[in-house]
Amino acid sequence: MSKKFPKITKWFRLDRSADIYPMSITRTAQSNYIVSAELVDNIDEEVLEKAVDKALNRFPAFRVQLRRGVFRYYLEKNNSTPKIWNDNGVEFEPIDFLKNKRFLFRIKVYKNVMSMDFFHGLADATGAVEFLKTILYTYYEMLGENVGEPVDVKNAEEKADKSEHADDVHKYFKKFKLNDPVVKRMIGKNCYGIKDKKFKSPGYALTQVKMDAKSVLDVARLHDLTVTELLAGIILLGVNNVFDNPKNKTLVAMIPVDLRKHFDSNTMQNFTTMVRCKIEPSKVNPDIISYSNAIKKELRAAIKDKDALQAQLSLSALLSKNPLVKILPLFVKNLFVKLPKFFAVGTKQTMIVTNIGLKKAPPMLYEKVEKVSVHPNVSNKVPINVGIISFGNTLTINFTRKLVYPKLELAVVDMLKELGIETYVYANARAEKTHMHNHQKELKKKNKEKFKETLDKDISLLKKDKNQ
Repeated sequence: MSKKFPKITKWFRLDRSADIYPMSITRTAQSNYIVSAELVDNIDEEVLEKAVDKALNRFPAFRVQLRRGVFRYYLEKNNSTPKIWNDNGVEFEPIDFLKNKRFLFRIKVYKNVMSMDFFHGLADATGAVEFLKTILYTYYEMLGENVGEPVDVKNAEEKADKSEHADDVHKYFKKFKLNDPVVKRMIGKNCYGIKDKKFKSPGYALTQVKMDAKSVLDVARLHDLTVTELLAGIILLGVNNVFDNPKNKTLVAMIPVDLRKHFDSNTMQNFTTMVRCKIEPSKVNPDIISYSNAIKKELRAAIKDKDALQAQLSLSALLSKNPLVKILPLFVKNLFVKLPKFFAVGTKQTMIVTNIGLKKAPPMLYEKVEKVSVHPNVSNKVPINVGIISFGNTLTINFTRKLVYPKLELAVVDMLKELGIETYVYANARAEKTHMHNHQKELKKKNKEKFKETLDKDISLLKKDKNQ
């Protein structure tokens, strides 16, 4: 009697730069980031579920589940309908892939806010935001709203172009030597790592600082800076001002660069590289423009060198392109990725500052969506990271924090105020709770001082009466 084997459905290869992400997964940490949208009205979860399922027809590379092979992880088509979860308030909680119908993104809803935890192995934030826009456009279309023409959005009614789920890391890969200066520059030396009191329980604090996009752009142009250069300078200056760095160690901001702007590419998968921007506090004046100019110098030099960008892109594909590494069994590759992190002393980066840029959308979405946010993940060694995105006339700076106190956020808001930029601050429950806890502690301290003052007066009066 012959055995019946299950039918193999369509499978996909992870893009060449994404091989490292499944290998980095642990029980408590995944390579996820969050994209979210705050809408004007509360969300109809039933309609949203249908909209997500329909939007996936336009993004077939996201309708997948992760599988483990002998030599590598791969993706297999997932025919399930994604589940919509109620937001439990625990941000960056690892995705339970089995409960999540094996999808590599998880959509959570709380009243009028939709947030999506997105596994980096699927796509970078540019691809995820495009997916979010398609979901929102389709959602309002299903609600019977007058959505207008599908301008600046990928229409779920249309079939995806092959170029949208192409592996352009593979396309632009070029051989390089491991002793190449580009490799040395990318790895870098140890630098200043932020240290402060951390949360003990799961979940991080998310803070969003909202402002008028044009106000920021005008200030940046006034000083011959880009928005990224200005804000990265402000953020690193904030780090220098509020955290202890007695040895004046180098501050390093890792700034992702969207390679679609530098190479012919339309892919919705991963297609970015990182630029290390260094500031030595002892050599740069501690003011906004000096710090921003230091970022400008490093960032523009890196972007100008297209050969170096291509070499960096190729470095990200090392695990899948190097012939010696390719033949290693997957469990060996997993150790190869995880062990260096376990034994590493110090950190090579102070933080990530990523600017997704201006995301255009149909005019109707500007009316229906209050703001869009992008939150990078954090780790023990890099406990604060920052994502920036502009949607319509609104720019948001989004802090992900593993630390208890919002020191950096407050410093950044103060500096933006100095530049004449009005801000509005929003926070998740954990960040608000921290703020309230600090407020209550301060109140308690004041009450104690008041009680002590009253007690001292009473004792003084008793002594006076006794002497009389």
